[in-house]
Amino acid sequence: MKTSIKYSFILVALFLQGCRGCKTTTAPATGLTSYCTTTEQIYNLKKDMSVNEVNTALGVPPTDIYINQKDGTKIISYKYKLKYQKVASGQQDSEMSLRGGEEIFRDEANLFVIFDANTNKLLYYVTDKGRKEAKDLIGKSIELKYNNQ
Repeated sequence: MKTSIKYSFILVALFLQGCRGCKTTTAPATGLTSYCTTTEQIYNLKKDMSVNEVNTALGVPPTDIYINQKDGTKIISYKYKLKYQKVASGQQDSEMSLRGGEEIFRDEANLFVIFDANTNKLLYYVTDKGRKEAKDLIGKSIELKYNNQ
């Protein structure tokens, strides 16, 4: 019990440190907010990174923290947006629309980064879409397993 309280205080301290000076304004040119990361930054995550290394790689503070007492994992969530290309009206079907356009970000979603609660090292991460698609894949793999027996 004392260990979980100790980790809770550490997590709160990390969260507050990451939020210092955090603004939630929208950048006018891109639509990217300071609390959202991008998929490009998510690709920088590597196994065994620390919480601070993940925060630095993503460039944003976490939005929420969960601790699973049963298996000793810590789940830290972040927001991210997808990159799109904004093309002027009437140019969607032109060749120029393939090469030009303004870079914008939209479709805010959640990234869940799972850490070992003892070592604070990254184990794996998953997005909202990944979680949804994984449910379907797990169901199909179970079906294949039983059909092959």
